[in-house]
Parts: sequence; C-alpha cells; structure tokens
Amino acid sequence: MKALWKVLLLFMLLASIPDLPASWKASTDPCGTSTQWDGVTCDKGRVTSLDLSFNTGLGGPLPAAIGELSQLTTLILIGCSFTGGIQDLGNLVQLSFFHFNKNQLTGNLTGLFNSSMSLEHILFDNNQLSGPIPPELGGITTLQILRLDKNSFTGQVPTNISNLVNLTGLNLANNKLRGKLPDLTSLTKLKVVDLSNNSFDPSVAPDWFSTLKSLASVCAYPYTASWGVAQKDSGGAPQLKGARFFSFDELKNCTNNFSESHEIGSGGYGKVYKGMIADGTTVAIKRAEYGSKQGAVEFKNEIELMSRVHHRNLVSLIGFCYEQGEQMLVYEYISNGTLRENLQARGIYLDWKKRLRIALGSARGLAYLHELADPPIIHRDVKSTNILLDDSLKAKVADFGLSKLVADTEKGHVSTQGYLDPEYYMTQQLSEKSDVYSFGVVMLELLSARLPITKGRYIVREFRIAIDPNDNDYYGLQSIIDPAIHDAAKSAAFRRFVQLAMECVEESAARRPTMSSVVKEIEMMLQNEGLSSSSSSVTEFEHAGQATADPYSRVVAENGSNSSGGISEEPSHPETQH
Repeated sequence: MKALWKVLLLFMLLASIPDLPASWKASTDPCGTSTQWDGVTCDKGRVTSLDLSFNTGLGGPLPAAIGELSQLTTLILIGCSFTGGIQDLGNLVQLSFFHFNKNQLTGNLTGLFNSSMSLEHILFDNNQLSGPIPPELGGITTLQILRLDKNSFTGQVPTNISNLVNLTGLNLANNKLRGKLPDLTSLTKLKVVDLSNNSFDPSVAPDWFSTLKSLASVCAYPYTASWGVAQKDSGGAPQLKGARFFSFDELKNCTNNFSESHEIGSGGYGKVYKGMIADGTTVAIKRAEYGSKQGAVEFKNEIELMSRVHHRNLVSLIGFCYEQGEQMLVYEYISNGTLRENLQARGIYLDWKKRLRIALGSARGLAYLHELADPPIIHRDVKSTNILLDDSLKAKVADFGLSKLVADTEKGHVSTQGYLDPEYYMTQQLSEKSDVYSFGVVMLELLSARLPITKGRYIVREFRIAIDPNDNDYYGLQSIIDPAIHDAAKSAAFRRFVQLAMECVEESAARRPTMSSVVKEIEMMLQNEGLSSSSSSVTEFEHAGQATADPYSRVVAENGSNSSGGISEEPSHPETQH
C-alpha cells in the first residue's frame, strides 16, 4: 500500500508537468519491471531517485507533491524551466542529492532545511533566488557540496557555515553578499572555494587562504589564492595549486632529454612525449613549439581553467612547466591510443556495443564541458584523434582548451578540416553547436571506420546521399559501414544512431541537438541493445573529486611509436588544420 501511495503521489506531480517522457505515458507503474520510467529509480516498489535533468519543457511551479516523496535519496532537476518558489521539504529526510541548478526559481530558501536532513549536495546555482542564506544550512553537517552562486542572495554568510566540516566545494559567487568573509578555517576537506563578485568588507586575505592544505582553488575577488608561490626559477609564472608544477629538469630526465624514443605524437601545440615521473606515474608531456608559446598571463589563465575541469571522460591535466623559456603540459597517460588508431590500424576489435559505449563516453565528456563546466568550455577541435581509449576502452576526450593555448590562430583556434562547422565559414565564430557538428562526424567514423575526407570524398555527403529508409537491412549503407559491424545494421539502435549522427551534422547549427540530448539518445540506444549505460546523463557529474558513491562521483568542475597509445596529437593524415 505504501508503494502504491508513492505512485499516486508521483501522478500528482505529473498532473502539473505538460511534457512527459514517453516511458511515463507507456506504463502506469514507474517502478515496473518491464517499462521503468526514464529518470526514476525504485527500491522495493518505492521511488528513491528522480532525475529529469535538462528537460527544458518541464516548467512552471514545482509540484508540492515532491515534498511528500519521503523515500527519495536523489532529486535532480538540473536545467529545466521550473519557476516560482520551493515548497516545504521537511519530509525529505532521506535525501542526499538535491540539484535544482539552472532553472528559473525565485523567492528565498528560508525554512526549507533542518539539521535532521542528511544532504550531501545542495545545488541552487544559476537561478533567481534572493534573501539571506539560511543559517539552518550550517546544521547539515553531512553536506559536501554547496552551490548558491549566480543568484541574488543578500546579507552576511552565516557564521555556522564553519560547522560544515565535510564540505569539499563551496561556491557563493555572483550574489549580493556583504559583511566579513566567512571563516573557513575548520573546513579541512575544502578543495574549491569561490566567493567572488560579492560586496564583502575590504580586508587583508584571511589566514585560511594559505593554511587550508586541501584547497586546490580559491577565488574571492579582490583576493585570489589560486596561484601560490613559484618554485625555483619559473620565469614569472607562479605555481598553480590545482595542478602540480614540474621543473624543466624533472621532465627532461623522465623523457631522456626529450629523446625520439619517448616521442609518441605531434600536432599544432608541439611534440608529445611519454615519461615516468618520480612517483612512478606514467604521463604524457606536451612540449610547446616556439610558434605555439604565449605570454605568462594567458598561459596561467588557460592552465587554471583546465586544472579545474575533471570528468571521467576527459583526460586529466596533472601539471605544467613554465621555466627556462619552456611551456609544457603534463597529462595522465592513456594506454590504448586514439579512437582513430583503434578504428583503422591498431587491431583492437571494436564491436557495435563497444562503439556505442565509446560514443556515449565521448558525448558525456563534451556535454560536461558545455553545460556544467564553469565557465562553459567549447572544445573547438573534436575529432577521432582527440578521443583516447584507456585500458578498459573507456573514452576520454583530450585537448579541450588547447586550441586557445596555441598562439598562432592559423594553427589552432578552429577545428580540423573535415570536422569544421560549415557555419564557421560565414560567421567566423565557433559555438557549442560547432562541437556537436564535429562529434557527428566522429559518429560517422564509428559507423564507417573511414577518415572524414578520403580521396576528395566527404563522409557527411557520402552518408547523406546513401541513406535509404526503405532498406530494412542496411538503411542504404551496406557499402559504407565498417564490415566489422555489418551484423548490427538491422538493429533499431543502429538506425537511430545514424539518424542522430545526421542530426548532429545539420548545416544549420540551430537544428542540431545539444550534447546533453545526444547523451540521452545514446543511453536509450544502449538500453535498447540490452546494455546498461552505467549511469544517467546527469549522474555522470561529480564535484571536487571526492571518491564517493554519489551521482557526482564520476565528474568535477573546479579544478614515435603510437603503439604505446599515449596522448596522441594528429598523426600523418590528409586533413590539414586551419
């Protein structure tokens, strides 16, 4: 009876939402074994998780019935269009993850929280909330992430925020807060703090700026502590606390003086070397060539941005070197090389399901850059050589931000030929939808194992001409698709994958989907193939790098011989870079 009551409460919620997911219409039981509702997770017939993120058609006032789902542990409504205030949440005592960011909520948060709650994440950033920050938040000592940035909160930061000893991420930026900067000395797990663009009292930087050893980044303009004291002779570039500083000698030694035997690739930024640093970690080192170097301020700004972005499907920046006239980036080493190598030459068999998973992982990384990184990041050079595969063939997107680090705009600021958004030729501007176009080309590579341009023939045009909806066997693509996946061509997921790729490469940017929409589509394809997509499109995102089993435990927004498979730049291929 209790389970039925929870279902009835959900229907009360549905009554005020105009655009329902298809699976919600197909079944009257959100916890059904045959057709479980998208975004709903159940335990013993009870709804425990509700995730309707990035559904802009979901709007209007939040249904009061949400507050009655007492078994909820996860409530994620990121990027919808909900308006108005928030109802009483007092019954949600089981709730751990409360994500309402990127909506249009108004009013204040007074009276919503109490110390009996066991919340770990509270995300209200990018709304239109106002009033004071409620002191009741200081009583929720389980809290790990608190984001109230980009609202209109006023008054002082409650002093009892110092009770949040488990906090790893705190963002109160872009509000109207006043008074003294909060004392965060007791928050010894804190990794990322942003208090910038408020109206705090002028004062010297507080001691906790330098005494909290866990901090990777602090921004509290006019105070800035993201960059610490320089090590040795850094040529004017201080050390970034969010990424390790490497001396020139360290990187010289671990690459045998940058010998050819350690070289694993090259590209617009420079040569790439494989090395092992002192702690035994294998890394990939990108060494800027003369024409790719830029000023210290620009280099620091870009490195700071890249060091704050972490996601399981993005290649991680470990550190950098800026001394003796050198500019080098040190990345995690990815063992199985690039997607292009694996599709064409490496001999690792990628069946249809592996290709779906690679597409999903790559899409998740890009969706994170576009929609959850702060500020959002346009990759600008999405291609199959910038998608790397680790030991388990998990996809990791590489070189985001590098196009902005290349000083010569002729070489690095726009996509490689064959992947370039056709609208760029008219506007000379790149956008998130430019990345979507490039990703669509990568999807066509996954289908065909062909280069984007082969003997003057463009892969997008070849697919567009060949597609035949009346061909029930191969969709008109028998002569184009990779023989290794011919058997998959008759599946519904295959046909939908082709259709989605063609939507991504629409001539008009306005007609292309967002990367988050692409993620959800590919997740559905995996489900239709009888496979798990591991987690939902939203639960790929984590904050502050904590190793927990929460929805954000996979992501954070703060901070030669190609057979070795390291981070690879563009090998010898017919495309040219602009």
